[in-house]
Amino acid sequence: MNKAVPHPASFKDPAGFIFESDGNLYRQVNISYKKEYDAFMSSGLYKLFTEQGSLVAHSEISENLTQTTEWYTTLKLERLPFISYPYEWSFDQLKDAALLTLSMAKKSIEKGMILKDATPFNIQFKDGKPIFIDTLSWEMYDEKQPWVAYRQFCECFLYPLYLEHYIKADFIPLLSHYINGIPGDITAKLLPWKSRWNLGVRLHVLLQQNVKKQASTSAPRKIEFSKTKMLNLLQHLESINTITSIRLYNNKYLERLL
Repeated sequence: MNKAVPHPASFKDPAGFIFESDGNLYRQVNISYKKEYDAFMSSGLYKLFTEQGSLVAHSEISENLTQTTEWYTTLKLERLPFISYPYEWSFDQLKDAALLTLSMAKKSIEKGMILKDATPFNIQFKDGKPIFIDTLSWEMYDEKQPWVAYRQFCECFLYPLYLEHYIKADFIPLLSHYINGIPGDITAKLLPWKSRWNLGVRLHVLLQQNVKKQASTSAPRKIEFSKTKMLNLLQHLESINTITSIRLYNNKYLERLL
């Protein structure tokens, strides 16, 4: 077998990494992620998501192909025929990827787990539908804690969609510059005044900026969270399904009043 070569697109993650060998694509799961990986596989989430076509499939290989001391198990991954990047996507593709992320997060909570990442780089498209590609994005759910990936979801998904919806310009390509998402302060400055009538903009953009400013000038407050609050948050974020960015024949945009 040829030497395992780390994949250049694999982000540094203590839980594991992608590598190639003999033309096959693999993911190494490190021992530090053993608890979460075993919980994810035994929870039924892997079976559910792969059967739905929402998660890339894998087969386990009990061989340390990389010969590293951090190894726990090896996953041979389904190789997708085409790789794209979020800054290349259309408005509807980014929205579909966002809705998939929220749907998977909600279903994971019911099984005692939660997505620790909410980046569009964890998603590709297969047969025109979004598919999640990072099996190591789950962690144990603590209902007393807020969603650790909430800010990332907003900056990577929600804010580009809001900007394109309200300003009617191509903001999604900006993700090539803002790899970690478009910052909230920039989004708040760019959004027009009329967007403030949207409850989502008030909650997920303006309120978050106020909280951020208060946190920088005063001691942080302990926020009590619950499973109900988490599910309500995810459900409200799903309201992005109602926003559109449609170019008409006369080069003008159709906007749906929210």
